[in-house]
Amino acid sequence: MPAARFRMVDEQPRGGLAVRVSRLILGATVLTASWLMAACGGDSDGLNLATQAQVSVVLTTAGVSPFIKLVRIQGAQLNHLRTIEFVIQPKTGTRSRPVHVTQTLARLIKQGHYAAGAAALEIPIFGLYSNFDNNVCFILHFDDNSSSRFDVTLTTTSYLDPYSLYDHLQVITPRTTSTIGFDFFFLKGLGAPVIVDTDGQIRWTGDPSVPSSTDSILVDGGFLIGSNNSLAITRADLDGTLTLGQVTPPISPTFIDFHHNIDPGKTGVLAEFDAIKGGVSYIETILAEISQEGQILGDWDMGDIIGQYMLSQGDDPTLFVRPGTDWFHMNASLYDPSDDSIIISSRENFLIKIDYQTKQIKWIFGDPTKYWYTFPSLRAKALTLANGLYPIGQHGISLTSNHELLLFNNGYPSFRQPSGAPSGASRNYSAVVAYSIDDAQKTVTQNWVFDHGKTIESDICGNVAQTTEGSVLIDYAYVFDPATQTTQNRLIGLDSSHVVAFDFSLPTSFCNTTFNAQVVRLEALTLQ
Repeated sequence: MPAARFRMVDEQPRGGLAVRVSRLILGATVLTASWLMAACGGDSDGLNLATQAQVSVVLTTAGVSPFIKLVRIQGAQLNHLRTIEFVIQPKTGTRSRPVHVTQTLARLIKQGHYAAGAAALEIPIFGLYSNFDNNVCFILHFDDNSSSRFDVTLTTTSYLDPYSLYDHLQVITPRTTSTIGFDFFFLKGLGAPVIVDTDGQIRWTGDPSVPSSTDSILVDGGFLIGSNNSLAITRADLDGTLTLGQVTPPISPTFIDFHHNIDPGKTGVLAEFDAIKGGVSYIETILAEISQEGQILGDWDMGDIIGQYMLSQGDDPTLFVRPGTDWFHMNASLYDPSDDSIIISSRENFLIKIDYQTKQIKWIFGDPTKYWYTFPSLRAKALTLANGLYPIGQHGISLTSNHELLLFNNGYPSFRQPSGAPSGASRNYSAVVAYSIDDAQKTVTQNWVFDHGKTIESDICGNVAQTTEGSVLIDYAYVFDPATQTTQNRLIGLDSSHVVAFDFSLPTSFCNTTFNAQVVRLEALTLQ
């Protein structure tokens, strides 16, 4: 008998009342576990939970985008399922690894896809190709360590981006044969986040009602998205579930909205806020660590921290800290567990390291030709660069597995300093730079730099991320092309030797298309 393989037909939109049985391409009407196992090469002998389950697929429904499907199965032992895996086979000729996701039964219950003890279960499948017959292999693991394996062909519709941006990706350099340590990455920009593979194929986006995802982070299989004009936190899960709402209780009575990044924190996430205090605007100077529900776990007002320090050292802080203006322009942060501290990027000035608990300044690292360096108190905290490039207008800071400080070095000087104050050096190209910092000696060594032959400048936005084995994802968020007089977003992947592995471009009008890009492990994702 040929291996069992079937195609889902006559899709019913989710929420519809009609339920129909899937049919085999071979002609059968009900598919049991013993048939299903053969297609993925699986086997199940003896009277175990897998064979008792007699699993059959009864329905498939469309998700909120063509990249998501919901497959409904029925069986006798579903409450004894432990985990469910699905693997989406790549298109012929592509190099990105298969999407491979494992979901626990507890996860499916939490997300509303299964009611404990029920005879039917919904499996969300995400990471599909649009407008394609996707071959998806399922592996069901039961409590007695038996398993069922089967595959399904899921046919998807075309994706039409409402912004006419993400479906206009151009491949400048296709994914090469070089080994690269990631296969998928997500883009924060207009609308819901967008996941792209390293072949340039869109593999996920969520509910189109999400207005913006610039302030977002992927946590536990869902994107936490902060609003640009309120304190609302939206959660957009990979299964298509969307949770909207104002944070209750409010994050802070003085905070008014999110801006720029949301980054990993000590126990929660680090989010950046605008605020109004006493009728005065505090623009992009406040960082807070919050839980996923919006509870404050810690906060750092850089105006207060820097101002109090300068005053204690005999400087006049009012000349530097200027509430009501965008004097600081916070755009990224990170938590350093090695000494329980936070590093914050001030685009206008420098990088600054703050003790998590005491909020004391540990060091400052930035261009010494800028205004901040004219203050003796700030100069006393400055690190000295032994070689290479000072950070100028930097974005996208992170720590590598070797504890290097990695950042996107834009190269554009300050433009919100007081009249006549020095705005610092400038360069006509952007670079990715990794530094080693000796806190005791207050020195910095540039370990490596990638500047793409000094041919690309993204002056006001950008990001970089590195995997544990050394591959790099670079987001040149806003690049002007003099040849076409247009602006574009460039997404470049490097292997661990910093050789270009792919190069893509997207249209953009500002930093809107891809304000920030991050690696996502869809090739080995477990959701519990």
